[in-house]
Amino acid sequence: MTTESWHEEQERKFSETRDLINSNARIVEALVNRRAEIAPEQEQIFQIIAQQQAEIRDLQTENRRILDILEGQKDDSATN
Repeated sequence: MTTESWHEEQERKFSETRDLINSNARIVEALVNRRAEIAPEQEQIFQIIAQQQAEIRDLQTENRRILDILEGQKDDSATN
């Protein structure tokens, strides 16, 4: 390989690397922008999930109280 062809090869590799870096930078920028766009919606979804979890816990507590009442009635009728 001559010095000239070696320099040409190095220049080609440099150009490909630069193009890849630029492409990756555009992809990262697009991802960052998309993340910023969906952040409010994601936060709203997390709030809805938290609210539903609280409602489920309330229902579980209510169901446990009802079960305790029913078990108490069952015990009362068994002793009579």
